[in-house]
Amino acid sequence: MKIKHLLTISIMAILIIPQLSCNKEWAAKVDNSSIVSIDEFEKLYYLQARLALGTDSHEEIDKLANDPGFRDVLNKKRFLENLVAQKILYKKVMADKTIDRDEYNVYMEFTKMQAVNQYYLMNKFKERIAVSPKEIEMIYNQNRSQYARMTADQADNYIRQQVTAERFRQESGRYVQNLMDEHKIDYDGLTEYEKKNDKTSGEAKPEDKPEQNK
Repeated sequence: MKIKHLLTISIMAILIIPQLSCNKEWAAKVDNSSIVSIDEFEKLYYLQARLALGTDSHEEIDKLANDPGFRDVLNKKRFLENLVAQKILYKKVMADKTIDRDEYNVYMEFTKMQAVNQYYLMNKFKERIAVSPKEIEMIYNQNRSQYARMTADQADNYIRQQVTAERFRQESGRYVQNLMDEHKIDYDGLTEYEKKNDKTSGEAKPEDKPEQNK
């Protein structure tokens, strides 16, 4: 069974990392100085698992982590290694003076906006996109042949994930469209700008150019 991978340590994680508090218990050390605390690790691990799987329960996530179908994507040690790698790389990037800071700031602002929007929508619609056991059972019974090679738990988890993702796409799409409909949006600025800065607009077309004297 192919399970869609969790969001790896992404820009969202990088944005969250500086805000997390540290406690005395640690999960990993880098050069005996920079520490990944247990508190930081668990917050990031369960946050990304929750957003990917659509469940608020740590117990449910831990249960899925023991399922063969989710063992790779919910592997805590692998997640920690990825987190440490991202921290080390992030520190290197921040110290690199060759980076175009203006471009970097634009990219950060855009990715931050995307991450915040995704987080907001996932939380706003988490109840609407939830899938009940009865719904899972109905879908399973209607498509038994598709899940022939899966255990009952694997099939349940797979169905829940697929239905949740589709419902989220529909709910978030409608919500954003309704928001846009509440505003008067004019896109002509880009068209006018491109016309004004089109260097070829004033040039004569090949067929309009006078013939040169032979």
